[in-house]
Amino acid sequence: MIAKVPQSTQVEFNEAVENAQHTFKTWKKVPISTRIRYMLKYQELLKKNSDKLCEAITKEHGKSLVDAAGDVFRGYEVVEHACSFGSLS
Repeated sequence: MIAKVPQSTQVEFNEAVENAQHTFKTWKKVPISTRIRYMLKYQELLKKNSDKLCEAITKEHGKSLVDAAGDVFRGYEVVEHACSFGSLS
């Protein structure tokens, strides 16, 4: 076994949903340019840690490193698309 992850309780799930709803009230007021900067930082972290992410995917899902690299790259592309939202509005 590599790791154990506890299943959340209904109370923990409800707390997470409430927190997300509360956070959205603030986050929706954040300017798109600031949101994009956060996403660009996230994209930088994905790129910097892609080898570690690939290894984790391989361990957790049994994928080859090549398949895992494809997953990480697709995630990188999703972030790239999200960063283009400023030019789509």
